[in-house]
Amino acid sequence: MTVDEWKALQSRLVDAWEQFTHTLQQAADALAKIFDSLRKDEKEKAKHIPYFGGRHKRKDHYLCNKKMTYKIERKPKKNLPYQRRNY
Repeated sequence: MTVDEWKALQSRLVDAWEQFTHTLQQAADALAKIFDSLRKDEKEKAKHIPYFGGRHKRKDHYLCNKKMTYKIERKPKKNLPYQRRNY
């Protein structure tokens, strides 16, 4: 293999690589365009509810009937017969 053949091979490889990167860039642009359109559709569907001021997206925020209480964990008593143990 001579130097001229090597340079010709190298230039063909460079041209092929540039064409490949160009097609990858086009594919990436197409995917970005598709995902942007999907994101815009999701934003249009997710409009806030004016009754609740748009602050709470989940229903359990305003349907919560829980009261804040302290959680007490009792320690098991030791040295008790089998029937009276609480483990």
